[in-house]
Amino acid sequence: VIAPFLPCYLVILAVGHRLLSTLANETAHMSGRTRNAHKEIIQGLLIQSCLPVVDFIAIGAYLMMQLQIVNAVSLGFATHMCGEFVVSINPLISLYFVRTYRLSV
Repeated sequence: VIAPFLPCYLVILAVGHRLLSTLANETAHMSGRTRNAHKEIIQGLLIQSCLPVVDFIAIGAYLMMQLQIVNAVSLGFATHMCGEFVVSINPLISLYFVRTYRLSV
């Protein structure tokens, strides 16, 4: 269940790196301001796309509880907190990496 995610994240990071390098090389057609805006948005999208990696902590905690390696109540809460962290941090990443939002807040 977990194994297919790793190749997907590697593809996401490779494509994001390629986008950033293409953006750095194509300077003739864009102003510096536009290029910086694109760079910030791409970085924000890369971080947002990799946020579900935090769910691996929840999956690991759940497996440890199910296999009775560790039996702690706090570990049960950790599974829910990891999911809530991803959901709550996503809008904050958008607010930070989109310059228009960042300047208005």
